[in-house]
Amino acid sequence: MLKEYNGYIAGRESSAYVPQGKLLAKSETRTITLTVKIDAKNFDVFLGKVKEIGSYTSEQIHLEDVTFAYTDLNARLNNQKKVEERLLGYLNSQNADYRLVIEIERELSQIREKIEQLSAQLKVMENQIAYSTLTIYLSVRPEWIPPEERTFTQQLGDAVKDSIISLVDALKAFFIVGLAAIPWIIVLAAGIYILVRIVRRLRKR
Repeated sequence: MLKEYNGYIAGRESSAYVPQGKLLAKSETRTITLTVKIDAKNFDVFLGKVKEIGSYTSEQIHLEDVTFAYTDLNARLNNQKKVEERLLGYLNSQNADYRLVIEIERELSQIREKIEQLSAQLKVMENQIAYSTLTIYLSVRPEWIPPEERTFTQQLGDAVKDSIISLVDALKAFFIVGLAAIPWIIVLAAGIYILVRIVRRLRKR
């Protein structure tokens, strides 16, 4: 599509959600962000074609008027070129003093440097005018797997399995609590034993 509508990719970012380090599968979420430069004359048509890909969700369009900036830059460039022409006229004059020639050449060097800078800025702006910037966000949704209808036997088996798992978990918890209570039982038994011995001695007296 970019070749067809005179455009190119200026930037690309892609990412994927891969849980627990597993290999990327079809069911994982993947996203791609494309920054596209498209011929301004083909922008609307290209945008319409993009909307036909997958499920179109939303869009934002921003217009920037660069007429004044372009006109100002062009005028500054033309003024510098006129100054260059006048300096060249002085330089080619047969009556020019050599000191003046040196000064004119120095000034010409600065003027030509400005002309190159302004020409580069103008070319960048012309490219911005000729091409529109389109940022496209693409995402692949995880595949939805519909739940299977379970039979009575499967449901019964799941219930028994869940019951066994619950029983095992309860036994584990009881065993852990029992082990944790052993020190307390020992201390309590020792205390009761000492208390009984004391009571017996008091009775004998």
